[in-house]
Amino acid sequence: MWKIIAVIATMIPILLVIHFFFAMYVAKQAKLRGYSFWSWLLVGFMSNSIVFAIMLALMPDKSLEDRRKAKKDLLKEKLESRKAQVETVKFAGALRNTSIGDMATMDPEKMGMEQSIGDQSTKMPSLDRSIGDDATQVNPFDRSLGDQETHL
Repeated sequence: MWKIIAVIATMIPILLVIHFFFAMYVAKQAKLRGYSFWSWLLVGFMSNSIVFAIMLALMPDKSLEDRRKAKKDLLKEKLESRKAQVETVKFAGALRNTSIGDMATMDPEKMGMEQSIGDQSTKMPSLDRSIGDDATQVNPFDRSLGDQETHL
């Protein structure tokens, strides 16, 4: 009888320590996901930690939501500062709210230029030849056996 009690008395602390470390692992994962470490450790130790590990896997990641919210706030702040910069930039005395493509086409002669860039001829590079420009050459020593006469 005392032998069974001694075995049980030595096994219980070992099992409790193993259970405590598994509850700590679940609590650490909960902390990484943005939840309270101590509450998950307490609940995991008082009950089945495996169930709480599965629950934790199914719950949303609060730290990810917090990072998304912080990134969203940062982007809003940048957008507000960008709007403030756009309002202060002036183009030709007026606020520029059109693109360069919306501007009228100007005659190059009126601007003091002889011709526009599009009027210049296209030049071919003289030294930049491709391999395809060379004539195809057959190596006379690279012949197949089918090119030789057949001997009976």
